[in-house]
Amino acid sequence: MNAQAIEAFSFSQIYSSLAWTFGPMVLAAVVLLILRLRNGPPYRKNPPSAGVQKTLIARLDGGMPLDLSLIAGAGRNGQAPQTFQDTYLRPTIGVRLIMFGFPVLLYFILQSLEAVQGTHPDGTNWNYVFSAVLLVLMVHNIIYFSIYELRYDDTRIVHRTWYYQRLEMPLSQLLSIRDDGMYFYILHSDNGRKAYIPKHLIGIEDFVRVVRAAIARNDPY
Repeated sequence: MNAQAIEAFSFSQIYSSLAWTFGPMVLAAVVLLILRLRNGPPYRKNPPSAGVQKTLIARLDGGMPLDLSLIAGAGRNGQAPQTFQDTYLRPTIGVRLIMFGFPVLLYFILQSLEAVQGTHPDGTNWNYVFSAVLLVLMVHNIIYFSIYELRYDDTRIVHRTWYYQRLEMPLSQLLSIRDDGMYFYILHSDNGRKAYIPKHLIGIEDFVRVVRAAIARNDPY
């Protein structure tokens, strides 16, 4: 097999991997978009989240692209389950899809590039290293967003951190809420504690309304 044939075969592998990776994501995006259009406007007029101040980085980079935002936000404005005291928020199906899809996409791309580039001159296969890291990240994301649950009532918020630790924050101690432009709201309390709350949870708008009301009460000015 000559060099041109080998190169053509390598690129065909790359295109095939991209097709298998992008295909399901594009199909899922179309289905989610159709469902959202059928259910009417995705958010109420002037929702509480519209008034959340963005972080400096979010203001500079513009935040999540619109197409990803549409996928991640599918079901965000739904009704969260409640008990007598607590409201329970879980991730939307759209954000689970994104968290699973991106590492898989990058993994296939790196695998395809490895077939073309091979090993680095110093003997290190960096594509293999990056692929292994992405595989760990993929597994972490799937587990985290599969078990994640936020609970809140009139007095406190309970959520699970990125490292699976349980974190409780009294509403009476909240000082601010910021939007990172991508996946999280960042809550700050008066004792220096910080919580990264996933933005794309079912019923998140009511949660943001409760948090902003608590911050307004706690503001001495």
